[in-house]
Amino acid sequence: MNNIQYLNFDKIDLIELISILNENRIREHLIDHPVFDDSNIIDWVQSKVDCDSLAGSRIRAVVVDGKLGGWCGIQPEEDHFEIAIVLSESCWGVGPSIFRRILSWAEELGHKELYIHLLGTRPEYRFLAQRSKKIFRSIILGRDFTTYCIAVSSNTLK
Repeated sequence: MNNIQYLNFDKIDLIELISILNENRIREHLIDHPVFDDSNIIDWVQSKVDCDSLAGSRIRAVVVDGKLGGWCGIQPEEDHFEIAIVLSESCWGVGPSIFRRILSWAEELGHKELYIHLLGTRPEYRFLAQRSKKIFRSIILGRDFTTYCIAVSSNTLK
C-alpha cells in the first residue's frame, strides 16, 4: 500500500516538479505546451495556487511514499469543474486512489458532477466508465478528447 500525501504547491521542490511535468510519457497525454524550465514553472505554479483559492477548486501536489509524484485537483473549466491528475509514470498505479480522494473533495466542496478529459488516443477506462453519467467526445484546443461526466456522490467513492 502506498502512502499518498496531498501538499500545497508551496511545500514542493520546483526542480522535481519540472522533471515530472517534462516526462515524455506525461506530455503524450496532455495538451501541447512548452517544456517547463526554471522561468516558466514559476508562472504555472502561481496559476495553480491562484486556482486553488477559487471557490470549488482544490489543487495539490501528490507525494507518493515520500517522493513527489505529480499533481492533482479540481479546477474550473468553462461552465463546469474538471478533474486533473498528472502523475509521473512511476506513480500511475496510484491513480484510482487519487481519483477517489478527489471525489471526496468534490463532495466536501458541494459539487454534483465533475468532468475528466482524456486524450482520444487513450483507451476507454472501465474504472471511469463505470462511474460516469455520460461519456462523449469533445474537442479542446484542437485536440480530440474522451470526456467522462462523473456524478459526485458517496456511491462513486467505492
